[in-house]
Amino acid sequence: MHMPGDRGRHVPAPLLSSIRLLFLGRVAFLHQAPKRDLSFGMIPLFALKMILAQRARLATALLGVVFALVLVNVQAGLFMGLLDKAGLLVHQADADLWIGHRQMNNVDFPRDISREWLNVAQGTQGVEWARPCTLGASQMTMPNGRFETVLVVGFDREHFRSGSLPCIEGHPESILQPHGIAVDQCEDYKLGSPAIEEIREVGGKRVRVVAKTYGATSFLVTPYIFTTDLRARELLGTSDRSCSYVLIKAKPGVDLAKLQTSLQAALPEAQILTGTEYANVSKWFWLTRDRKSTRLNSSHTVISYAVFCLKKK
Repeated sequence: MHMPGDRGRHVPAPLLSSIRLLFLGRVAFLHQAPKRDLSFGMIPLFALKMILAQRARLATALLGVVFALVLVNVQAGLFMGLLDKAGLLVHQADADLWIGHRQMNNVDFPRDISREWLNVAQGTQGVEWARPCTLGASQMTMPNGRFETVLVVGFDREHFRSGSLPCIEGHPESILQPHGIAVDQCEDYKLGSPAIEEIREVGGKRVRVVAKTYGATSFLVTPYIFTTDLRARELLGTSDRSCSYVLIKAKPGVDLAKLQTSLQAALPEAQILTGTEYANVSKWFWLTRDRKSTRLNSSHTVISYAVFCLKKK
């Protein structure tokens, strides 16, 4: 059989019949399509039938999705819990305002300020009390002869008398005794599990463990050592004319924002933040820094020692 214009080429009859059947079938489908119920609402039902037809695969897929969601939530919880430690010391201090150096950006990395600011703050109207806080890095001698880096935190004596430092062993007022310090129970494995009344050395000076806290740990995973402001200066070898922070408690009913403004006017060289603000600043400090920038841009002794340990190991 010859087609018009094929210039004599022969098309097999079976192939021609197949082409005709496909063409007629396509025309019939288009003719009947408007009458078929192919609405958009049937798509979810069709998909559901396909899913239920493979129940084993459905169960496997759902299990994978649930596991991924649980894993994400656990990781987010761990991250937020670790980040909260960046401002833990701020909440432990029980102060409304923190006065520090103009460049204070993390509670664990203070810069020395003049102790004269303490008198200026105490004389400001609306201030109930102003107390010094001294913080710095030192080393504690372990029973096996090795050393562990610690952060010495010195609060005013009234801080311990008021019970602002919760202890699970001993009493906060015991820290006022000669050589008294408090350590955290969560850091026992780092500090060699010191017992109450055990004698240690910090910065080459004698100390005595008289109390233990629970959960008072730092973001740097460097153990805190709590003691009085005077003893902290002795352990750190800092001047009696300086401190790390001045902590402020406002009188009841005083507008905290107005008090903050008054203190800023009296101490223009200082930076004054509320407890919540400084806790957030400390958290943001770690969120905006990587290991390289921290190592190169910070001269704090704790970070320097941490990098040294990493290289040594």
